[in-house]
Amino acid sequence: MKKNEPGTKYLTSFISYLPNYILIFLIFLFLFLFFKEFNLNVTFQPKSFNEIISIFLIFSFLALISYLIEEPFFERIVRQYYITDNEVIKIEGVIGKKRVAIPYPNIADIKVNQGIVARIFNYGDVIISGFKENIVMKGIRKPYLVYEQIKEKVSKEKLNSK
Repeated sequence: MKKNEPGTKYLTSFISYLPNYILIFLIFLFLFLFFKEFNLNVTFQPKSFNEIISIFLIFSFLALISYLIEEPFFERIVRQYYITDNEVIKIEGVIGKKRVAIPYPNIADIKVNQGIVARIFNYGDVIISGFKENIVMKGIRKPYLVYEQIKEKVSKEKLNSK
């Protein structure tokens, strides 16, 4: 986005990763029940096969939990969406940046995707289809407000071009 271009910045909402948080809870529950049921011990100097399996399970699940926790933060750093006066912009990347912009006259369709949980917590994906490119704004809070904002700007642009 250019410095002199006023626009609204949107990021993926943390609440859109609710399935990650539920999965983390289920993994902790599974580990607790598994270790309690099989009476497994955790030690950093394993002497038996069961202790080796225990350590392997714990580190595997800790790696999975770490990924599930960090994914929303990484997503917010890597992808940013902007709605400016002239276009909708998606910027991806940390080191190498990829910029996709769809000017309002080139927007063919706008959609909102929401599942049941997304409707309850008021987040969803806003899909902007252009003639050449598509932009999917993933996990945006209040997606219908964003939808209406873009739709209004497209309508104004079409009126101005007539």
